[in-house]
Amino acid sequence: MRFLAIFFVIGLLSTAVKAAEKPLPDGIKIIAVDQASTCQFLDIVSAMKFAMVSASKTSRAALIAALEKAKAKGADSAVITATTVSNNQHQYTLNAYRCERSANEVQK
Repeated sequence: MRFLAIFFVIGLLSTAVKAAEKPLPDGIKIIAVDQASTCQFLDIVSAMKFAMVSASKTSRAALIAALEKAKAKGADSAVITATTVSNNQHQYTLNAYRCERSANEVQK
């Protein structure tokens, strides 16, 4: 029984290490608040995830979920306004923006 418990823990740890992180959604980027001054404000969005294998994976999952909500509202950019960790939950709150021109286009 003890061998099984050790094997189970090792299996969980190796899975956590090998798991590929889900990439951030395409078509939306995180910007600084001063970059949003030339953008159209769309909405405030937030997403919360409960504890997963690790705190970093839970936090990233909450960020991805919030970015996906912002993108669904038509945003191409988002400013992180708050992050909260409480009772095994991670939450991100974002301001969603539509920016017509990227920083590269403005410089040209």
